Parts: sequence; C-alpha cells; structure tokens
Amino acid sequence: MKTTTHHYILQAPSTEAFKSLSAVEASGAATIRARLPIINGVAIETDEVRLGEVQALAERQGLRLIEDRRIGLLPDEQVGQPVSGLGPAFRGLDSWRAATHTVAADKMWDKGVTGQGIGVAVIDTGVAPHKDLRGRIVAFHDVVNGRPDPYDDHGHGTHVSGLVAGDGAASAGFIKGMAPSANIIGVKVLDGGGSGEFSDVIKGIQWAVDNKERYNIKVLNMSLGAYIETSYKDDPVVQAVEAAARAGITPVVAAGNSGPGPSTVGTPGNAPNAVSVAAVDDRGTPWRWDDRIALFSSRGPTAIDNEQKPDLAAPGVAVMSLKANSNGYVPMSGTSMASPIVAGAAALLSQAHPEATPAEIRDALMSTAHTLWGYNANTQGKGCIDVEAADKALPTKG
Repeated sequence: MKTTTHHYILQAPSTEAFKSLSAVEASGAATIRARLPIINGVAIETDEVRLGEVQALAERQGLRLIEDRRIGLLPDEQVGQPVSGLGPAFRGLDSWRAATHTVAADKMWDKGVTGQGIGVAVIDTGVAPHKDLRGRIVAFHDVVNGRPDPYDDHGHGTHVSGLVAGDGAASAGFIKGMAPSANIIGVKVLDGGGSGEFSDVIKGIQWAVDNKERYNIKVLNMSLGAYIETSYKDDPVVQAVEAAARAGITPVVAAGNSGPGPSTVGTPGNAPNAVSVAAVDDRGTPWRWDDRIALFSSRGPTAIDNEQKPDLAAPGVAVMSLKANSNGYVPMSGTSMASPIVAGAAALLSQAHPEATPAEIRDALMSTAHTLWGYNANTQGKGCIDVEAADKALPTKG
C-alpha cells in the first residue's frame, strides 16, 4: 500500500543541540531534505508509518516538530491592471514614474545616490535577464531546481527586481526602479506557480546570509507570505528573517493582500525586525495629498501576537516594472510591489550611510514617513516613506 509522505521541520533548542539532529536520519525514521542551521533545524521527509517514531524521537530529545507549510505569492495580486484608483485609460505613461517620485527617490539620484555597489537579495520566483538589469544580476541561487543561470518561470521576481534596481535602459531611462545602480542577487525559492515551502524560503535566506560579504548584500526583499498560524516566536521563517537582521541585512517584507479586514498581515511580515510594507495607491501622481491605502492591503494587528503591523507604506497600485523573458514592461499591483520600493530605498540609504545598521535604517524610514490622513497605524504603519527625509535623519559616521 502506498503511504503518504509528510514534510516537517525539526528544530533544536540551541546551536549545540543542533548537532544531535543527525540522529534523526540515523534512526531511519525520516530523511533529511535540507539542513537549516540559521534556525538550528533540518527539513525532513517521513511517512504515516514512521511519523509516530519521529514524534517520539523529537519528544525524547527536546526538539520542536513543525509542519513545513506552504508559502508563496500573496493572494489576489493583479497583473496588468490597477486594483483601485484611476483606471488605466487615465494613467498616462508619465504616471508610471510617480511611484519613485512620490517617495523622493529622484532627489537621492540628484545627489548621486543610486545604490551603486549595494546588493539586494530578492527572495522570490527568480529573476530573468532584462536590458534594465544588464550586468547587475551578480548572483543567482536556485533552491527549487538547482539551475545555475538566472531565470524566472513565473515573472513575479523579475517585476520585483525591476522595482528595486531597474535602470530604464529599455525605456530610454524613463521607467526606473528605486536604486537603478544596485546589484540584484536572485534567490529562487518559489516554483513556476509561485509556491514553495517554509524550508525553501529558509534555505534561501540562509544562502543570502552566508554570501552577504561576497555580494555586499545589505537588503533582503520578500514579496511573499502565508497566513499566520502561530506566534512569531515559534515561526521558523520569522526566525530566519530575524537572523538576517542580526547579520546586518535589512529585511523588507510585503504585508499581504488580504485587506481590508483586521489581523490579515501575513508571515513573515509579522517579524519584529522586518520592515513590513503596506500598499499605497498614489493615484498616478507624484504629490501626496491624493494618496490612499489600497483596499487590498493587509491590516494589523497581527494574528496570535496582537502586534502593530505593518511598519510603513509605499506605492503598490498599477506600478510599472520589468516583464520577464522580454525587454518590456508590465504594471502590477500588490504589497509585493510596495515592498521592493522600500527595499530599494534601503539600498539607497545603505550606499549613503554604509555604517548604518538595519535597525537604524528602519527607524529612519519610520520616523520620517508621511502619515496618510484617515488611516490608523495598523493600516499604514508610520505612513508612506520619504527616502530623502530618511537620508537626512541618519547620522553621518566616521
């Protein structure tokens, strides 16, 4: 009779105890699929027959046994059309530049701050070569299929990468990302359907942390998520995100697209030291008075822990960026688009203030954000970012 296989994460309570996890495989109760030292854990595969033995072994050794849940692209993202606000017929091409202008990225460019030399790890569906990223996809790591060369069999990760670092080469400099000279490190953790497992994402974060010096990775973007089913303290993906922050990488995470109800922020957007990002509808204009929070944008407080989230907001409705497997562009909407705008802002600040810590960058963005009238903190966080104001708020060291 064919048995059903099950995927779990086994987690040890300490780095020292992590060494004992090899006994799990030696016992024959499970197969180790991946080692996850960033959380003192391993991803395992077992079946219905052996599951009881795994549970007993975990209990004897004081290990946590956690379901290796599915995680992926956020629900209800719209491709090729805005979710709210002005219809596409009323958004001229110039409005596609409004997202970067709304958050004052152009003023940073005028100062010569374009993200030069800064690495941004995009944990997503991959990244496809595009004229706007030519020469700046400096590394690619494929957790899903193990392929060596950059590709994106979904398209989401390429769009996100363009919002971080597209330089507008295919549009005569017209459609740019936030940090048009930054380097992209593509980390593919989601398959062509936009789905993966917790352990895939943890492996991707682990790889980025392990290679942060090699590629000068200062920022991590995660435009993905899952529904919160446990406290952030017990969530293995949140733990990996927190480890990245301790390692000196600013983690930026999409809040989710399950609004407008409360407690709809997803994991790992509930990570305490991540910058969790809501989506603003900038109405296709560079000024702020008409901005509003997108209806789909997830709200806090967080489920289980009742913590205030999101932290910040950024444009995320009908934002133009790279179309995968072409040199063209496509508009998309979602907090997945707002998150890389903040990640690009963090890259600009990392260039301008190379000694700044993730906590200092997060605090500078939050303390200088523009509050949107009519929304509470669990809808917009501190408000829409202003990267130039954050730059001025950060102290110059040295």
